[in-house]
Amino acid sequence: MIDNRFIWSLTNDGTQQFKFALKFLDALRKQSLRVFDDEELAEKIRKEEFDLGITEAMNIYVLGMFKVWGIKAYVTGYSMSLGDHFYKFFGLPFPTSFIPNYMSSSTDNMTYSERFENWFVHNFGEFMGYFLKDKMTLQSEFDKKYGVGFYNSDNAVGDSSFLVLNSNPFLDIPGPKTPKMVEVSGIGIKDPKQLDEYWNKILSLRSKTVLVSFGTFAKAVYMPDDIKQGLLETMRKLKDITFIWKYEEPEDGTGKDIENLVISKWLPQSDLLNDERLSLFVTHGGMGSTTELSFRGVPAIAIPILGDQMRNSKLIERQKCGIVMSKFELADSSILIKNIETILNDETYKHNAKMVSQRLNKRPIGSKRLLIEHVEFAAEFGRLDMLDLSSRNMGMIEYYNLDIIFPVIFGLLVLASLLLFIIFKIVKKLFTSKAKID
Repeated sequence: MIDNRFIWSLTNDGTQQFKFALKFLDALRKQSLRVFDDEELAEKIRKEEFDLGITEAMNIYVLGMFKVWGIKAYVTGYSMSLGDHFYKFFGLPFPTSFIPNYMSSSTDNMTYSERFENWFVHNFGEFMGYFLKDKMTLQSEFDKKYGVGFYNSDNAVGDSSFLVLNSNPFLDIPGPKTPKMVEVSGIGIKDPKQLDEYWNKILSLRSKTVLVSFGTFAKAVYMPDDIKQGLLETMRKLKDITFIWKYEEPEDGTGKDIENLVISKWLPQSDLLNDERLSLFVTHGGMGSTTELSFRGVPAIAIPILGDQMRNSKLIERQKCGIVMSKFELADSSILIKNIETILNDETYKHNAKMVSQRLNKRPIGSKRLLIEHVEFAAEFGRLDMLDLSSRNMGMIEYYNLDIIFPVIFGLLVLASLLLFIIFKIVKKLFTSKAKID
């Protein structure tokens, strides 16, 4: 198990994020080995004779298990947008100059230092991934049990019929993709329901209502005291605004003296976001919440905690429908107050949020249809080799045409040297002839 108490003190520093990732990989490996060694499960699945397998692309070892289970074709999915570590699987280079890595706090318009950081973090991640990949792929375990060549983790994800991504071209940063990549962000958003009497009354208490939720993993009850007190002080000072806060243990008395604060262990987030009376969403920037608020057209203040939340939050800022701030800035209530007032007093944020919502909801082919039809297509036609880029099988020299570029440069240098030599000889001859005449 991963203790999530410490994540509130986790900085955006790459080193700390990397340490957290290692803990995650260790937990994932333990789970993976249980599935790998489960012969009873393997026999049961083989008897079912499935036509198609579907799994999370992070679980690369499952793609090897599909072969063990007799499943010849599969679709992989990823709960985030296209991660920088996936590009190489499909024969694409990762463009560090304008696509931020999945834990970056940059957008596609980077400064020199941001581009350098993005380039370094990506390549460092690739370097470390080379040594750590066995934790997720179980390549050595497969080689020992089934023989070398039975399963190749380097090609497994790229061999997917399709890679389903939790992104949307009208929300995410545009970048290179292959025909195998299908973007279905919003597929999990439930159809909105009318609020019950309790929540309807709460939204009618004041002209402005702000929803505060940091998701299910980063529990608000574990907030450092200075951050929690800063947040409460913000609510205390903005008396003309109703605050709804998802808080896991309201019985501990947190915020009981604040009249305009409603604390709840659970709340109908999707239905609240769909209500026009909700003015603002203070969120951790998780992919689910980012997608949901974007589809509903609600302005946001994004306060990323860890992982891809930094990148997701920047998508909100990039669409000009929200503000991004550090979780450590919550300790200073004046910063959050300023950001809340900025968004509530500037109609531009609400207008932009509504425009984003309209584009997402009026996408020519909806996410649900895209997902269903691509999965059905994969089940019928299996592994779709014709969609593979030839670059998947190219080395660096061939891909970047280095075997052409270097000979051309060498030839040009030889030609330039020859021309300089001829010019030198001509000039020398002219001066020699002039000297003889004199």
